[in-house]
Amino acid sequence: MGILRISCVSVRILLTLSGICYGQNEPIRVACLGNGVTEGSGLSFPSRDSYPAQLGRMLGGRYDVRNFGASGSTVLKKSDHPFWEESAFENALVYQPDIVVFCFGADDSKPWNWTTRDEFTADYVEMIESFFRMESRPQAYLGYPPPVFNNPYGISDSVITNKILPSIDSVRAIAGVPMIDFNAPLWGRGDLFPDGIHPDIEGGRLMAGMVFESLTSIHIRRVSDPDLARGRPVTGSGFEENRPGGLNDGDYSTKWSVRPPGWAVIDLGEEQPVELFQTDFGTDRLKGILYTISVSSDSIDWRTVADHSDDPDTTWPVRVDQIKPATARYVRLALYYGFYAVDKNGIVNVHDFRVRRHTGTVHAPLLSWRALQINETRMKYEVRVTPSGDSGVVAVIYRAMEDSAAYSALVGYQPVEAASYTVFAKLGTTHRYYALAFRAGREVLSDTLTVRFGNTGIADDGSMIAMPEDVLLHPNYPNPFNPTTHLRFDLDKPARATLRIFDPRGRLVRTLMDGPVPAGTHTAQWDGADDAGNPMSSGVYVGRLTTAWSMQSRKMILLR
Repeated sequence: MGILRISCVSVRILLTLSGICYGQNEPIRVACLGNGVTEGSGLSFPSRDSYPAQLGRMLGGRYDVRNFGASGSTVLKKSDHPFWEESAFENALVYQPDIVVFCFGADDSKPWNWTTRDEFTADYVEMIESFFRMESRPQAYLGYPPPVFNNPYGISDSVITNKILPSIDSVRAIAGVPMIDFNAPLWGRGDLFPDGIHPDIEGGRLMAGMVFESLTSIHIRRVSDPDLARGRPVTGSGFEENRPGGLNDGDYSTKWSVRPPGWAVIDLGEEQPVELFQTDFGTDRLKGILYTISVSSDSIDWRTVADHSDDPDTTWPVRVDQIKPATARYVRLALYYGFYAVDKNGIVNVHDFRVRRHTGTVHAPLLSWRALQINETRMKYEVRVTPSGDSGVVAVIYRAMEDSAAYSALVGYQPVEAASYTVFAKLGTTHRYYALAFRAGREVLSDTLTVRFGNTGIADDGSMIAMPEDVLLHPNYPNPFNPTTHLRFDLDKPARATLRIFDPRGRLVRTLMDGPVPAGTHTAQWDGADDAGNPMSSGVYVGRLTTAWSMQSRKMILLR
């Protein structure tokens, strides 16, 4: 009877997740139970950044996800901190969840708790059964605990790996519940666990994604969202000293200066389905700029898809126009005089104009910046987030405080809204930002925002550099070479990367890079010498780029 009852519960939940509602418009109630990993110990704002909090925003309004984690708690009843005695356990029962996610085991591994190891399986099964007896008759998911990278609290990764995980397998077999593996996918990711035990914001995001996939049966997939206009041929009229090439070069420091009326036409190279335009007017937004966007397949017959010839927006520097998908090879941006009389026939600047493909999924928000105050040693600046028009999109904003520093998440998944953040930079520093947007199982990366505060004490204009779509080791240049050559490579996300040189017999000659590398495009130089500084003889050498998920090689010819 117990197995049959659990099977029926599974069928009901699967129907619910497929869109057949059983409770009218009531949300699906999800309870996340566990120790400090679930509660969000170590996070500044666990109610916002813990894995259950991020899971709730990933699932959206059809779900009500609540966190019933209790730091230090155990499955074992005879322990120093049994979850059974926590208010979180009682509150979870009162909540009457439709889905329960369990993640225990780390605190059970402590030597003084594991003395009653023979009771672990029975206690865990009893805990799960206590939810099965409820009126809501929930579906349960059993999670392996994440790996442990440090032992400050007596928690033993060896006990977890060799004893706890096999015991959880027994619990799963007896209770007949599905498994969520929080362990193996996080091996080697000690960088996500600052104290060795509890995940940071990014670790919580990854755990939330694992639960999302289990609950919805939707595999999370990363999709590309390139700027189709970047670097494409552009012609125009009405421009002043800054020609229209600065319109679509992806560099915020360049711009198209135009005396309206004027227009610029970008050739995308081939017909493509487009649906999103991002136009950055910078501080010139205060002029109340009037503009239209048109598309064409032959540059003769034009169709206007965005018309702002009488409705200026003076509140935000970036205008986003999302349209019904249209097929186009040519895109035309036409500017008219400023809305206010004082600006009539004045100069208007456009820093960037981006064209996004129709993806049918999600677009990332646009990041931009402007300096607020500058002195000889410090700059105060503002980072702005502009939504791309999609509803139901959540995003994580990442930042790296130095050129070579790894990115870290500032906050967990949050609904994308127009917002700005004030940041301070010291002289000579470079800050980088990008956003990871999510909706309905699809992820997309934004362009990278670079903010530089130069050695002159003057802010360098920021550049919007397109995030690479994959890992790629480019051909070295020059090639053949003597005495030096450059190796350029792209990373679509932060990674630990090694870049090494091998001789014709496959022997390691030189290690140019070995460590964490931020997402983006990077360049290394080889001077034709080995690690000891000895010059190598003429011949064919191999440069090899290796990450956790890719290995690529390029042949190089050294001529002495």
